[in-house]
Parts: sequence; C-alpha cells; structure tokens
Amino acid sequence: ENTIGKRTLILNDPTIDIGVYDENGKLLNYSFSIKNNSVKGIIKLKNKPQLIVVDPYLKNIDTFIKDNEKEIN
Repeated sequence: ENTIGKRTLILNDPTIDIGVYDENGKLLNYSFSIKNNSVKGIIKLKNKPQLIVVDPYLKNIDTFIKDNEKEIN
C-alpha cells in the first residue's frame, strides 16, 4: 500500500510462516511450502502453545494480523 492508500499486487513467497508462541511468550517460527495453493504440515510441540499465527511477519497474507491469529485456551 502506498502513501495514498493504493494497493499493488505483488508475487508471494512460495512458503508460508506459521508462528507459535510457547508458554513463555517466545515466538517459534515454522516455514511450510505452498504447493497447488495448499499447505500441509505438522508441528510437534512439547507443551501447549499460547497463540498460533499464520504469516506472523505479514509477508504473504495481508496487512491486518488479528484475523490471522488463534489464541489457544
């Protein structure tokens, strides 16, 4: 998005990052390949995460991160 609010489509990275916040609030980053507009993968953790975020650095999806997050209760 430029200074007057115009958005320009750019090519995406062929990977997507999944951020997992551990019980101490530390961000653990996992990267997965995008193939045929789909992502498959498994993240194994020793403890229950606090929060999971798709594209935590906003490299691919959009500029509003709140709808990319899932808090784990």
